[in-house]
Amino acid sequence: MRKRTIRRSHALCPFGVGAIWNFGKESFVGMDISYWRQPPTRINLERLEKKLRVGHFLAPPSITGAAKYFSVPYRRFPAWLFCGNCRGMVRMQPSDEVKGESPRCSRPGCRTNPVLIPMRFVMICSKGHLSDVPWDKAVHSGNNTRCESLNLKFTVDRNAGPGLESLTVSCNSCNARKTVKQIIQWFEAIQAKGTSACNGHQPWEFNPDARCTSPVSIVQRGAGDVYFAVTESALDIPPYSDYSSYSSPRLLVVNHPDFPTLRSSPDGPIGPLLSEKIANEVGFPVDAVRRIVAEEVGLIAGSPIQTEAGDLMSDEYKAFLATRGEQDPRDRFVTVQSSLAHESQDELAKTIGGHFDRVVIATRLRVVRAFIGFERGSQEAIVPADLGKAVGWLPALETYGEGIFLSLNENLLRSWESDKQVLSRVQRLASRKSGLGPIGRHVPEVNPRFLLLHTLSHLLIRQFAFDAGYSSASLGERIYAHVSDSDPRAGILIYTAEGDSEGTLGGLARIGSSKLLTRSVLGALQRAQWCSSDPICSESNGQGTGGMNLAACHACALVAETSCVHMNTALDRVLLIGNERCPGYFQDILRSAENLVVST
Repeated sequence: MRKRTIRRSHALCPFGVGAIWNFGKESFVGMDISYWRQPPTRINLERLEKKLRVGHFLAPPSITGAAKYFSVPYRRFPAWLFCGNCRGMVRMQPSDEVKGESPRCSRPGCRTNPVLIPMRFVMICSKGHLSDVPWDKAVHSGNNTRCESLNLKFTVDRNAGPGLESLTVSCNSCNARKTVKQIIQWFEAIQAKGTSACNGHQPWEFNPDARCTSPVSIVQRGAGDVYFAVTESALDIPPYSDYSSYSSPRLLVVNHPDFPTLRSSPDGPIGPLLSEKIANEVGFPVDAVRRIVAEEVGLIAGSPIQTEAGDLMSDEYKAFLATRGEQDPRDRFVTVQSSLAHESQDELAKTIGGHFDRVVIATRLRVVRAFIGFERGSQEAIVPADLGKAVGWLPALETYGEGIFLSLNENLLRSWESDKQVLSRVQRLASRKSGLGPIGRHVPEVNPRFLLLHTLSHLLIRQFAFDAGYSSASLGERIYAHVSDSDPRAGILIYTAEGDSEGTLGGLARIGSSKLLTRSVLGALQRAQWCSSDPICSESNGQGTGGMNLAACHACALVAETSCVHMNTALDRVLLIGNERCPGYFQDILRSAENLVVST
């Protein structure tokens, strides 16, 4: 029997609900969370729970912990497989599966009995549905035959070139034959007549009455538009992050291993026994335990998920700016005020410090990231993690790490962002965003402040990879940008919050609490002055997803997809360093550095 395992973090993203997971020669798709057996590991973050309107979060299992009680369900997909030896095709049914075994070719003429390989093409629609290509119907279409045989063959004609013309599906019973290119053209033709080929559901569902009018696309199962995970994250901040708060008896009750059973059947025969057991073990009155159960049941039956309410970023920004007294080392949000303008530093260092308002070192951070749902194709709709079944919880992960928070000088920033040349340059992207269609809702607000902060964040992530000893993919960002007289925000948080040892190495805290941070900021700005793709990059009028970047490419400003929460869009180096047509916010720092080099 073959044991299939997946990293805990990967079960959330990128191989969570609705995603295709390749394991060796096999391919599977994650089923929605209504099929999950609830594990004992519960995660709480009230701010995020209120925004997403769920009762709580549950973590995927760890291999050494809850895995023997709980597993993330996957379904084999695509169901159409083929043999790499005899090239015969097979459509697997769930009833054909043998637990822990890989399907093998059983055709009489195939003596080697190899593992069957999943077909490389699947069908998706912009509403998020996913299905197998109906190869049997497609290959028989347009032929004067009523053959419905599933005895198909998938072959490659190496003399036909490298394109889809070389891939052929044929029927061994009636000799019908079509290339993959012809099959795609057939689907396009029937959809042009107003007939949708989408079955309206996911591979693990069976709903013959489902209807979907969205056109389908036949794509390779590893294509980038097959799956886009939608997540939401938040920091644990005071007062909830204080040890005195998160160690309260209430949380001890809801995190008790027997609480899920009690909550699912509070009036059942074992309800009173479980209530007394939990009350005794956490030192809480039985009546209080029953009251908590009633409140939790009410939350589970609550409203559907909504992601637009609430302002997580404003509260976090204020938490970083707040002056804190004595902190318990067990708190989940431990910060230390620092500065870029040290008295012993030279004039250049003081000039750098003058562009920043606050520097805060977070020696301990807790980050909770929840999986909301996913999208496909042109991303017209978000498919919820529970497919709308109102299970009342979401899968999530909590990680601990450290970070550096930097906020800009508000007076200098307001003067710079009101410059006509700056506004004119940013307007190019603002106009472009309005024409992006559904994908435009994932692109952040386009204004000088956000572009400046976002680009600075990326440059520092790349710089810290050299200075702090972390891999750039293990660093993340949070952008606090808001233009307002009552609640202005202009800050960034570069943090690491990984499930492994890279989350707590201390490299960021060491840099942030010393003069090394000044060198890192200057180094990042100096690196931004030159890109190996210049002058093409620096003079670009639009590149990247939807053309939503100006002077920013993989060689200078883009970071790993796991590090950027905005799809590597809304970036422009020129807003930081300036050029002859647009002033940069940090332009005077670079000039001072150049003058210092010349004078020495």
